[in-house]
Amino acid sequence: MYLLRFKNDEKTFYNIKKIFLKYKKKPILIHTDIARSFFLKNKNFSKSIFLKNHWKLIFSLLKKKNLLVPCFNYDFTKNKKYSVQNDKSQVGHLNEFFRKNFSNWRSEMPVFSICGASITKPSWINIKQNIIDPFDNNSVFNYLYKKKGACFFYGAKLSSATIIHYVERLTGLPGLPFYRFDKYFKGEVTDNKRKKIKVLLKYHVRPQDIHFAYDFKKLSLDLKKNNIGWFSSNSNRNFIILPVYELVNFWLKKIKKNPLYFLDLKTKKLIQKKLLIKN
Repeated sequence: MYLLRFKNDEKTFYNIKKIFLKYKKKPILIHTDIARSFFLKNKNFSKSIFLKNHWKLIFSLLKKKNLLVPCFNYDFTKNKKYSVQNDKSQVGHLNEFFRKNFSNWRSEMPVFSICGASITKPSWINIKQNIIDPFDNNSVFNYLYKKKGACFFYGAKLSSATIIHYVERLTGLPGLPFYRFDKYFKGEVTDNKRKKIKVLLKYHVRPQDIHFAYDFKKLSLDLKKNNIGWFSSNSNRNFIILPVYELVNFWLKKIKKNPLYFLDLKTKKLIQKKLLIKN
């Protein structure tokens, strides 16, 4: 690739492209971290050209119309308002550049909004009820699961995997997982193409009174051991491709067997002590 600075990056690029040939008509959710992505040849780009060239690389790997880009904005939990057209993405410069320059739709879900460039808009992007849940059966994550799509981490680490909350929600067992609870935020969604929508956001929140962390190192090792996904880490670059259907089913089995499977050791001990459970 003419944009890439190193030959090792060219090899990684073509390996990724080969894998994504299996996902020609399937949706891809991309998490980005530009600092750990490909190194471009010319350092003298303007910011706009620099971001545009990264998207050129990404579009060479993936079809734009099948690409789903998180444009999360967390202000709704504070000001109780979300503007589909105007609220900026708060999860990286690449994501915000996509929202402003390439996307032709954005989901109406507060906080966890998704942008896309497909001509046909998925049905899940519109709010269909007053009480809404970003991780239910009408979410982008359920769409990825049903369509057997993939999560692509372009520089981002596994810790960016928001789909983990979808798996927690899917457990379907009373009291699982033990360590999260639902908090509701009443507010308003503004879409220029529709009237203002009054909503009640069901937010899956973590406990605030104790240390809380997922053990992403262990989760990554378990996925590799079970041949789920593709991982590449070279110098300061990081790339991961995870097949959503296999990932969700694998994690569901793990968390149903051990409700504290996702958590690091310190968090497990604190949760066990707080809830008097043994796992």
